[in-house]
Amino acid sequence: MSDTTPDLPRHFQRALGERIKERRRELQLTQVRLSALADISRAALANIEAGNQRTSVFLLARLAETLDVSPGELIPSLSEAQARLRRARRASVPAAGKTELLARELRKFNIAVEPQGGLQEALQEVRRRKRPRKPKEKTP
Repeated sequence: MSDTTPDLPRHFQRALGERIKERRRELQLTQVRLSALADISRAALANIEAGNQRTSVFLLARLAETLDVSPGELIPSLSEAQARLRRARRASVPAAGKTELLARELRKFNIAVEPQGGLQEALQEVRRRKRPRKPKEKTP
């Protein structure tokens, strides 16, 4: 599968957001302060840093100037975005993700899940624990 997929721009945007966040933190600026200096809302800045909002060239230039760097220093290379995409693909195994989420929830109830095939046993343990217990009979 080629790395020129619809996911690549999203990973590019996330890498850009990370660079903006890193520089903001280097300058010890809060999101509130940087957003005020760059004349954008704090929510917009938070979305940009998270990679959830695209930035215009004008806004990128304004952020770069506010952060005292060139816009080019904030823009990640395509190879950096492609590397992020490859890492994300390796990390995302749909069934494993659901299994891990379920295993995490089971651990909250102190139910251990074995790496190989232990999910069924763990679910049986949950069912066993949820069964209503018969009240103990009192002996006279």
